[in-house]
Amino acid sequence: MTPRILEHNPLAPDAPDLPIGDAHAIVCWSGTLADRLFDRDPRTWLPSGKAALDAWLDRVEPTLRESNTRLLLRPHARHVIADGPRAVTFHKERCGEGSPVGLALDLAALFEADMIAKQDEHLERFASQIGPIASLMLLTDCERPRSAGVGFEETPSPRIVPLGEGDLDAALVESALSSHVPAGTPRLSLA
Repeated sequence: MTPRILEHNPLAPDAPDLPIGDAHAIVCWSGTLADRLFDRDPRTWLPSGKAALDAWLDRVEPTLRESNTRLLLRPHARHVIADGPRAVTFHKERCGEGSPVGLALDLAALFEADMIAKQDEHLERFASQIGPIASLMLLTDCERPRSAGVGFEETPSPRIVPLGEGDLDAALVESALSSHVPAGTPRLSLA
């Protein structure tokens, strides 16, 4: 069954409730303290970001358990779960046996524009750290921003596009996934 993919910030003050309905799995960004979903906000990577994510998960986990729904958090370079080490730590702390929470790996979402030039190194590292513990692989690509932006917070994030339509080498993405992701892990191509 295809999971429900959410495109909002779960940590925003006005974030809607999880639309569980008849969904068996929901994929949701790990969230940010920034005003907009893909802006940079250093508070997101500080203890305040982790505390906000933990508080939100504490609120939604009882509903997830009651409805027998899995919540798969999707890391992003600008969110609370921003890289491999944070994903591994999160998994150890929140995704134990019986937990309704897991991870969905979207390699492209972990890239900032300046990382694309050395994508082979980054793809390998992300896949080796998160691939073995992820419950789902989201197959996407990323496209460099058209403008540089002004200042650290205003620098645009790479845009997520379908695999093969961006700046990542699809063969390198597949090689990294094949090397580090268990064969039975489901894969989902996102348009």
